[in-house]
Amino acid sequence: MKYLKFTIYTFLILFVSAVSAQDEEPCGKVSKKVAKQFEEAMSNYGQAQKMATKLPASADRYYLEANRLLKEVIEEDAEFAPAYYYLGCINVFKKENNLTAAEKYFNKAIEFCPDGMHDAYFQLGKIYFGLDKYDQAEFNLKKFLDKPEEISDDSIQLEAKGMYDWAKTAMELLSKPVSFNPKVVPGISSRFDEYLVIISPDNENAFYTRRIEEKNMSSWASEMEFKEKFFVSNRKPQPGKQLSEIPFDAGQAMQDPFNMKLNEGGATVTIDNKELIYTICNMPEQTSQDKYINCDLYYTKFEFGGWSDIIPIDAVNTSDNWESQPSISSDGKTLYFISDRPGGIGGYDIYTSTRDENGTWSAPKNMGKIINSKGNEKSPFIHTDSQTLYFSSEGRPGMGGYDIYYVRMDDYGVWQKPMNIGYPINSKYDDVGFFVSTDGKYGYFGSNNMSDGLGGWDFYSFELYEEARPEKVLFVKGTVKNEQDDRPVEAKIEIKNLTTKEIKEIPIDQETGEYVAAIKFESDFMLTVKKPDFVYESTYISQEDSVFSEPTNVNVDLEPVELGKAYRMKDIYYESNSADLTPESKKVLDEFTEFLIENPNIKVKIQGHTDNIGSDAFNLTLSENRAHSVYNYLVSMGLSASRLSYKGFGETKPVDTNDTEVGRAMNRRTEFLITGM
Repeated sequence: MKYLKFTIYTFLILFVSAVSAQDEEPCGKVSKKVAKQFEEAMSNYGQAQKMATKLPASADRYYLEANRLLKEVIEEDAEFAPAYYYLGCINVFKKENNLTAAEKYFNKAIEFCPDGMHDAYFQLGKIYFGLDKYDQAEFNLKKFLDKPEEISDDSIQLEAKGMYDWAKTAMELLSKPVSFNPKVVPGISSRFDEYLVIISPDNENAFYTRRIEEKNMSSWASEMEFKEKFFVSNRKPQPGKQLSEIPFDAGQAMQDPFNMKLNEGGATVTIDNKELIYTICNMPEQTSQDKYINCDLYYTKFEFGGWSDIIPIDAVNTSDNWESQPSISSDGKTLYFISDRPGGIGGYDIYTSTRDENGTWSAPKNMGKIINSKGNEKSPFIHTDSQTLYFSSEGRPGMGGYDIYYVRMDDYGVWQKPMNIGYPINSKYDDVGFFVSTDGKYGYFGSNNMSDGLGGWDFYSFELYEEARPEKVLFVKGTVKNEQDDRPVEAKIEIKNLTTKEIKEIPIDQETGEYVAAIKFESDFMLTVKKPDFVYESTYISQEDSVFSEPTNVNVDLEPVELGKAYRMKDIYYESNSADLTPESKKVLDEFTEFLIENPNIKVKIQGHTDNIGSDAFNLTLSENRAHSVYNYLVSMGLSASRLSYKGFGETKPVDTNDTEVGRAMNRRTEFLITGM
């Protein structure tokens, strides 16, 4: 937490030490007249200190009298350092404080008594720190800390050390600014306040709280008032555009069962958009703290076309403490949230709860001192990579208030040291509610301190610099349906890591045919869909293909196996004007080989086709050679030649126009014809 407040306790301690120092005459003798005037001034100053917390108006009267007497002391002895020191103190503590004057007086005290006004360095450090003058704060606090034997109290030393570390960190951050060019996100942002925003992992939905103006129907005059509503904005994929290029709509209030309570928001959703966990805050029964609002986490599931009744997560919630700001991992098994429950490390700590195969949540576990500080933590966000956690903390040295941090989990499941995300992403204000897009390219946050806002709190995005990005994630979703009747198919989806050969099976919603997968994008992958008596479908997913750089829809229409029907082989490519298969194509053919092994009665003819660029003879030969290359590769993989044949057709069997590049690309293809079953 940033040390911005001057405490009476601090100055009472320093008052005693300074008077003691004066008794020892650290800067030479003074006349009896000056000593008497100073003693009278200190009497008034002491009275002011005693009254400051209970009777501030009376304290100000004593401060003003002490101020007058100290100025008389200076008129008698212009180099009497303690007088300057206490004039500085008064300008900090009086009702209308004047830090500029206090700074001047403390510097004068040091000028006239550099060895005796040691505590003035502390006061200057504190003033400069509060004014964000970190270089001067660091200098003066170091001067103070360099003489620990002259520090009168351990708590003062601890406070000075905290400010010094904070100022030093701020200076380091200021010296190495990171890229930051935030832009308001249209659709979500409006003339009203929007906050607690989260975008679904597929990048299509945004959930947030909007403070709107509407009539109070319970009032006889139907007066207008501001109310918080839980909203959703959407955007849908468009051909030829990435989702990040498509704006969100203006949003609408969530229907029942949402917006039935006060203060709903701060949501997290699973990668399939089927489960939503969010925060509801309620006023508890009347207590001695009747302004305290208790917040808990609630759960709902999207089924049968709507959201189910909202139920509390009892394993996580407590009756007298806050549980809020949830974030769920991509596998849906770990929930991160904040709570101020007893037994924590600081005020609000980050906790986790894990869900077992039966859907039961475990007792929450504190994330420990690696993550949580003695201050408060807020806004945990676990990225879809499940290895990078972003959060805000006020308990670590930084730019001021809450700063944003990121921390990574190593290969052994151990969280490493949190890193400050840097200046100017972090500012002197509270920087909270930060999260990162699934593709890792964009950071998002809410603010009411930006010049280009549309009104109050708005939602912003910026391109996140490389070092603070999470691991790359392959995020694919779509539907699997029967090509003939467009009905969902109970198929099997596998994603194979083409480097490690590890295969992960992806569940399909049997009711809708929908599937979704989020995997660390550390290799090329093969997405394969299989079902008995249907032709397999495979998609080669390359790390170099920009299509898969952000969440991508891959819809699959499975076709039943029919004798005499030809099927296009996706992702089969050759070197330019050559019959040589690319390395990627061979990996696709490996999957085709498995399909034929799993269906031993199927016989196929490989058919090659070209567009009309080039002579008829050249294209015929090229198509024949390419079909032959596929045939040879399949035989080399162990398939019996008796099940295989091949033929080239050149440009004679187009499936699209040859007048456009898109059409010609469709005509350049390799097919397999079912010749036996």
